[in-house]
Amino acid sequence: MGKYIWSVACKEDNLWVKWIDHVYLKGKDWRIYMPNSTVSWYWRQLTHIKDKFRTGYSGDRWMFDKKGYTASSGYEWLRNNQNVVGWSKWVWNRLNIPKHSFMCWVIMWDRLQTRDKLRKIGIQVENHCPMCGLYQETADHLLVQCSYVRKCTQELNRSLKLFPQFQDLDSMSNWLNRPTAGRVRCQVVQATSAALLYNIWIQRNKAICQGCLQHYNSVVKQIKSEVWMRIQGIMPKKVQDRDREWIRQSLM
Repeated sequence: MGKYIWSVACKEDNLWVKWIDHVYLKGKDWRIYMPNSTVSWYWRQLTHIKDKFRTGYSGDRWMFDKKGYTASSGYEWLRNNQNVVGWSKWVWNRLNIPKHSFMCWVIMWDRLQTRDKLRKIGIQVENHCPMCGLYQETADHLLVQCSYVRKCTQELNRSLKLFPQFQDLDSMSNWLNRPTAGRVRCQVVQATSAALLYNIWIQRNKAICQGCLQHYNSVVKQIKSEVWMRIQGIMPKKVQDRDREWIRQSLM
């Protein structure tokens, strides 16, 4: 799409640019052009993207590459203009199971449809946590503070020989961003935490839909098995023997 915008901005000598000028622009300045309500959906989207790229141009000159606009320079320019979130590294950690990463991404954007959110939009549901039944179900309570979750977390931490202290998702995310004893161990801890969040959400749904809740030891065993199988499939060859032994002892 950026290439098309560049072609129009430079008034390249080709049939498509001439057609665009004849049908849409009609001699108007492309930099300040605004489409009317009768144009096609595709053309409206193209002009919308043009507005995003506007500050990257000086006249008809692309300022971020002397050779002119390229798809790679456009991507780098857009990427550098995006806000970088602090949790991206552990959410998209390569040792994470992909569906776990997606769930964590939803959680960190605060888009998890917990009962407190459903009630805010007018859906009449129970207010209490379906796992402990004691407190209001919020994302922080469901995934960090619930007594059932704390038991799962304590068992996993005992296996990983870690002793973190956090009270909500933000403090948990900050802790996961802190390096532990080596890069590989840090990635294993992140993958295990992502698996925990995913499996807690699964148990929550089972408690609501099926009226049953697995014993926390069974959930911990499931989490270890999932992470172990994932790591065995993609573990880097250069991992040190002591780290391999730590992983085996922690997850087996």
